[in-house]
Amino acid sequence: MNVSQAVAEMLDVRTEAFSEQLVERYFELHPELNRKFGERGKVKCREDARYHLNYLISAMRTGKPTLFLDYAQWTQQLLVNVGLPFDELRRYLAQLRTLLLEQFHQQEERDSITSFLDPAISAVGHRPLPQASHLEGGSETDRLAATYLQTLLDGDRTSAVELVTNAVDDGMPIKTVYLGIFQPVQYEIGRLWHLGELTVAQEHFCTAVTQWVMSRLYPMVFTHSGRDKRLVAACVSGDLHEIGLRMVADLLELDGWNTCYLGANVPIRGIVETVTKERAQILALSATMGFHLGPLTQVIELLREDPALANVKILVGGRPFLIEPSLVQAINADAMASNAEEAISIANDLLG
Repeated sequence: MNVSQAVAEMLDVRTEAFSEQLVERYFELHPELNRKFGERGKVKCREDARYHLNYLISAMRTGKPTLFLDYAQWTQQLLVNVGLPFDELRRYLAQLRTLLLEQFHQQEERDSITSFLDPAISAVGHRPLPQASHLEGGSETDRLAATYLQTLLDGDRTSAVELVTNAVDDGMPIKTVYLGIFQPVQYEIGRLWHLGELTVAQEHFCTAVTQWVMSRLYPMVFTHSGRDKRLVAACVSGDLHEIGLRMVADLLELDGWNTCYLGANVPIRGIVETVTKERAQILALSATMGFHLGPLTQVIELLREDPALANVKILVGGRPFLIEPSLVQAINADAMASNAEEAISIANDLLG
C-alpha cells in the first residue's frame, strides 16, 4: 500500500467526523451562510462534504488525481446551476485542504493530499466553460435524434415509440438506431441535467422511455441462439446507470454474440458466479462514477484469483476510464471502450 492509499484508508474511517468538522468550520468562517440557509443548509453541506471526501478517497486509492479534478469541475457546474457563486467550491475545497493538513503530519501524507486537492482547487476558481450539445449534426439521423429528444422532453412516449419504429420500418438498421439516436440522445439528456435544464424526474422519464423503446426492438435484436461468442455484462454494486451497458450488450447480440446482461447494481460475487455459469469469454463491466471503481476492482480481483477463469477477458467502460485510460492497466483489466460502437470492435479483437 502506497502513501496515497494509506491516507485514503484513514480518510475512509473518519469520513463522518471530517464532514462534520468541515461544515462547522465553514459556517463559522461564513456566518452569512448560517443566516441564509440555517440548519437545513448544514445538513445539505454535510452531505456534499461526504461526497467530496468519497470521491477524494476513490481517486487516492487509484493514485489518479485527474479523477478528483474531473469530479470537482463536474460538481462546480451543478453548484453554479443552483445559484451559488462560481468560486464557492474553490473556497470549500480550500477549507477541506486546511482541515486535512491539520490532521496529517507526515510530510509524505501532506504532499499526497495537496497533490490531489491543489489541481482541483485551481481548476474550479474560474467560471465553468460551456458544454457543447451532442446533437449538432446535419444528417437525417441527427435530425431524427433531435426530434426524438424533443418528444421525450414533451413527455410524449407514444410519439417517441412511433418515430423509432417508423424509422426501422423504413429501413434504418437497428445498429444505426442505437448509435445514431439512442446514444447521442442519452448523452444530451445527461448534459441538460448537468446544466440544470432537466430535473431528475425528467431525466429518469426520458431514460425509462428509451429503455422501453429498446425492449420493443428486441425481437429484431435477439434472433439467434447457441452462438460461440459469449459475454456477460454488468454494472457493479452501487452503480444504477445501466442503459449504456445495456446498449453494448444489445449491439453485441446483433453482431453475433450470445450475451447475458445482468443490469444495474449487481453484487460482486454474483457477477463472478454468472461468468462461470455462462462460460463467458468476456466480462464487460461499467463504472459510472469514481467511487464505483472499488467494487469493480473487487470483481476483477475475484475473477483473477480463480484458475478456472484465467482466460476470461475483461472489458471496462465508464467516465473514470475516459478521464484516466491508464486505469485499465492499474486495475488489471484487458481493455476499455469509450462508446458502444468501440465496444463491439474491441470485444471481437479480444477473442483474436
